[in-house]
Amino acid sequence: MSKTWTHIHFNLLEVDNDLLLIIEEDLREQGVTFDTGRLMKPEGPREWHTDWSLEGPMSVKDITTYLDEEGISYTTVEVRKVHEEE
Repeated sequence: MSKTWTHIHFNLLEVDNDLLLIIEEDLREQGVTFDTGRLMKPEGPREWHTDWSLEGPMSVKDITTYLDEEGISYTTVEVRKVHEEE
């Protein structure tokens, strides 16, 4: 079993936050949910916490493929799992 979760980060100087909210709503309509966050800097980032909170029919790979197909710029970040989340 992996010792990390993969989060998806968006630089808000490169990707419009309103567009991300539309994409998040589209994913919710497809039954995909996850926690989100945003650091309070001009560039964000806006974070999709595709960790234990990810639910629905899509994996992280499916979501990043979806973003690639939509031409949305993002980075993935590996976050160490804490014992309770494993």
